Amino acid sequence: MPSASPAPSAHRCTSSVPPCPASSWNQSPHRTRGATVGLTPIPGNPMYAAAKAGVATLTIACAIELAELGVRVNAVAPVARSRISEAVAGDLMKSVERGFDRMDPANVAAVVAFLASPLCRFTGRIFGGAGDDVTVFDGWTVSHHLDNAEQRWTVKGLADALADVPLQQRVIEQAMKGMEPKLAPSDGVLDTLEKESM
Repeated sequence: MPSASPAPSAHRCTSSVPPCPASSWNQSPHRTRGATVGLTPIPGNPMYAAAKAGVATLTIACAIELAELGVRVNAVAPVARSRISEAVAGDLMKSVERGFDRMDPANVAAVVAFLASPLCRFTGRIFGGAGDDVTVFDGWTVSHHLDNAEQRWTVKGLADALADVPLQQRVIEQAMKGMEPKLAPSDGVLDTLEKESM
């Protein structure tokens, strides 16, 4: 299991590329690094979420850096049984006696194998896996654009210009099965903020 910190992942990215001519990489142009991602954080551990988001961004950066060598770089964000997930969500992570075991770590093996195979055409992408569900994460994207006619903004001017921008963004998270639309920050977070600000 990879560390939550981006530093070991960065080392793996750079150390996995030995000094050699680009032509030798054409024989094996796929590299896959595993990483659970902080793209849909939950309360309780902001450092872990930030570190995982760092791993996701590092994946994109390594894909850019290694493209000239013909190397593809992707990350995997598995939802599976581990010592950590059993400690955090024991009931959800229990193995099943009959039927499909959604939390069996072996379920993500095909995703990893695909990303490392010549059939993979992707690079710089994050793939989630939970049971038989495979998700593809899209990173941050611009949702609104403001300009001030090439003049510096004032605090009041910016507040007025941002008045119609919603407080929440619509996100789609990887759920235990399928995808789940949500608002971020949640209504609960905004309610707590409002209550504590009074």
